[in-house]
Amino acid sequence: IVNITFGQGPNPGATLGTMVPGATTNYTYVAPTGNPAANVVLDGNYAIVNTTPANPYWHQTGDHTGNTNGYMAFFNAAPNPGEFYRQQVSGLCPGTTYEFAAWIMNALDLSTAPNTVPPNVTFKIFDPTNLVTPLTSFSTGDIFPTNFVNWKQYSTLFATPAGISSVVLTLVNNNI
Repeated sequence: IVNITFGQGPNPGATLGTMVPGATTNYTYVAPTGNPAANVVLDGNYAIVNTTPANPYWHQTGDHTGNTNGYMAFFNAAPNPGEFYRQQVSGLCPGTTYEFAAWIMNALDLSTAPNTVPPNVTFKIFDPTNLVTPLTSFSTGDIFPTNFVNWKQYSTLFATPAGISSVVLTLVNNNI
């Protein structure tokens, strides 16, 4: 029904709100240069890129679709937990069950970064009239580094309440 994508084009892409109108984040945008993009995505920063920024501790890869020009959102976790992503999704049918899914990869290479804090992301889906109690919430759990590129799809089902045709989707970083 709704397919949120970061688009495609030359490296790097624009800000999250430009690439996905209405999307916001608490992270700071940086525009890495070069191909592969140079390592300028520091803690608490994000970039929209089609290749992982160069870093000897990160896997070098493109997005999970295989589109060499396809963009992915690359977040480097902040020193404190925070909100990676927020967006209102409209045009849904009230009283209907939907699936939310996202592809996530831990960019850290286990062979070069064995003792790191793994990402742990909580997905929360809210009724826009109640941003306190989510309709559903689920966590990826710790996403440990691997010796290979390992994109994984995480998903959950949720139902829109009667009379509600939009939801607010958030992705929250639980680990530093």
